Amino acid sequence: MTIKNIAEPTIAKSANRTASNRMSSFLESASYWAGIAAVGLTAAAALAGSFAWYFSHKLSDKKDSEFNSFRESSRVAISEAQARSAVANARAAEANKIAEEERLARVKLEARLAFRSFSRQSRTMIADALRKFAPQTFAVLWYPDDQECQNLAELLAITLRDSGWVLSQSGEWLGFGLILGVRIEFAPSKSDKLAAACNALAFELNKVGVIAEVNGNPELDKPEILPDRIRIKVGKKPK
Repeated sequence: MTIKNIAEPTIAKSANRTASNRMSSFLESASYWAGIAAVGLTAAAALAGSFAWYFSHKLSDKKDSEFNSFRESSRVAISEAQARSAVANARAAEANKIAEEERLARVKLEARLAFRSFSRQSRTMIADALRKFAPQTFAVLWYPDDQECQNLAELLAITLRDSGWVLSQSGEWLGFGLILGVRIEFAPSKSDKLAAACNALAFELNKVGVIAEVNGNPELDKPEILPDRIRIKVGKKPK
């Protein structure tokens, strides 16, 4: 055996050991750095989790703050709207009250200025109620300078004629003295004959809103004045 043959196996073993040592060294180094990397990644993950929680918490706080701010703004806006609505309602109520007062005042004024009158239906009812006293004679007097009095006097004359009463004018007028409403007069000596008819007429007129009263007038007992006749004085409209 030669020296060359003896050295070759020895060299080969030495080379194998060197290679094995290098591999072991590499693996140890790789394992070390892998451990370092793992620790770093774990720390990074923990840090990332911390950042995520931090920013999530901040976002939640911001949302809560914005919601609370919105809720407070809404409450203030609703409160202000309710206050404005209350003021508007109060003003509307006051305006309605004034309008109603003005309407009532206008109605009263119109009623005070309106001519006294009654409907055709009321005219028929009055005529029917007084027909049992026909043919009662009557005269109607009014203020010649008062158109309202004249209109009512004419309406009364027509209604009484419808009931069968007989119009017997004497040419008299109302002039001196103030008479309010309708005054129905008769001669006291003829009370048994005329009072019932006079009271019936006054009752029917008052029923339709025309103020009327009955009076016995001694002046009507004079023969020249026709004591059997009922005298109807249409005075001024009461206020």
